[in-house]
Amino acid sequence: MNTFARLAVGLALCTSITAAQGKPNFSGTWEPIDGGPVQTVTHANDKLTIGHASEGGGHGFVYKTDGTENHSTLMNIKSVAVVTVNGDTLTIARVDNYPDGRVRENTQQWSLDAEGRLVIESKDGLKGETPATRKTTYKKRGILDH
Repeated sequence: MNTFARLAVGLALCTSITAAQGKPNFSGTWEPIDGGPVQTVTHANDKLTIGHASEGGGHGFVYKTDGTENHSTLMNIKSVAVVTVNGDTLTIARVDNYPDGRVRENTQQWSLDAEGRLVIESKDGLKGETPATRKTTYKKRGILDH
């Protein structure tokens, strides 16, 4: 293989590694370290699917991660969410409109820490009020975990 061909192959390999590093994958079954509902996440092809068990069969949400609006309704609460990926961080910005006129704003920033744990930092509250902040760390369930 000549020098030019080696350089081209090396450059293509570096580019593909950089592209792979720029898009995190949050897929997995995630268990909160401090207790709480287990989250099941599928993150592929510019789509994020999140689910957890709850009364009535559980909750699930499907979001496009391309920055366009995602509309959903749960128990007469109409929501609009925008999900974006910037580097190694995924952000979900959601506004919930309640039938009584209240508006709730929620922002979550997802990232993976150095140990591969999912870290979600969130701000949540009614519009016009100081939001509550929370940081939740999840460990990924492995094949041997139950």
